[in-house]
Amino acid sequence: MNKYEFTYLISPNISGHEIEEYTEKIKGIVTEQGGSLILEKEPTKRSLGDVIDKKNEAYLKIFEFSISKEGINILKKEAEDNKNVLRLMVLRKHPISEKKRARTRAKKEEKRDKVELENIDDKIDEILQ
Repeated sequence: MNKYEFTYLISPNISGHEIEEYTEKIKGIVTEQGGSLILEKEPTKRSLGDVIDKKNEAYLKIFEFSISKEGINILKKEAEDNKNVLRLMVLRKHPISEKKRARTRAKKEEKRDKVELENIDDKIDEILQ
């Protein structure tokens, strides 16, 4: 099973109760497909950068879960068929390899070793000697 982030914008015209019902439906599909919920963020009302379906605001809802590929396809279909879902984004979360973590740590260490501007003259003199 793969980890996914499932983010969608819901129409601001529906009630909090309807948002909760839809949230429960999504959770139900995840568990029916043998997946497990990792993270769920509360829906927050956001102003949109561009108008979507004549709406300037929408509720943003984010889930993270592990599920099979077939399960994510069922979830996508469900969200696309729902007229209250304005936009949908599904991201597959790749695990970070140990090599990549080591490179990131090395880069951070390298940044710490850089010379401060106040000490630059001393460092130049040291190099030129």
